[in-house]
Amino acid sequence: NWHQLTNSKMIPGISRASFSLPSWAPDGLSVIFNYNDNIPDQYNPPHVAMMNIPSNEITFFTKIDTLYPHHARISPKFNELIFVGNAIPGDQIYRINLDQTNLVKLSDSFIAGFPDWSSDGERIIFVQKMSSIEEPDAIWVMNRDGSEKRKLISREGYLCSMPDW
Repeated sequence: NWHQLTNSKMIPGISRASFSLPSWAPDGLSVIFNYNDNIPDQYNPPHVAMMNIPSNEITFFTKIDTLYPHHARISPKFNELIFVGNAIPGDQIYRINLDQTNLVKLSDSFIAGFPDWSSDGERIIFVQKMSSIEEPDAIWVMNRDGSEKRKLISREGYLCSMPDW
C-alpha cells in the first residue's frame, strides 16, 4: 500500500521541487519535511512544510524561510517546532510555535544542529561545536527554553552526529 505523499504540484509557484528529511509528528497523522525549489544552476534554499496525511492539508512555515530552515522536529507535548536555521557564525537551533509565532534562538555557539525532542518535550538533544570547526563534534542536551545546556559526550577523532532521543 505504498503511495507518494509529495510532488512538485503541491508547492505553489514551483514547477519542480525536491523533498528531504521527513519526520513524523507525534499525532502519527502528519509529516514534517524540507523542500527545495529545484532550479538548475541556482542555490535553492530549504523550506519547511507539514502535511496532514489523511486530509492532504499542507502548512508552509514561511515565517522562518529567511533562516533557511532544516532538520525540523515537532514537540511531542507542546505545539512547538525546533529546527536548524542559518545564523552567524553558523547554523543554530531555533524554536517556534506551530502557528509561527514566538521565534526563539536556543543555541549560540560556533555551530549547532540535528536537534531532537525528549519524549516529554521538556529537553532537546543536539550536536554542537562551541568555538571552531576544528573542535570535535559533541552531543549536548538543553531544556526546551535553551537553558541548562550541558555536554553529554565528545570524543577526539570520532564523529558525534545526529542524536536521536
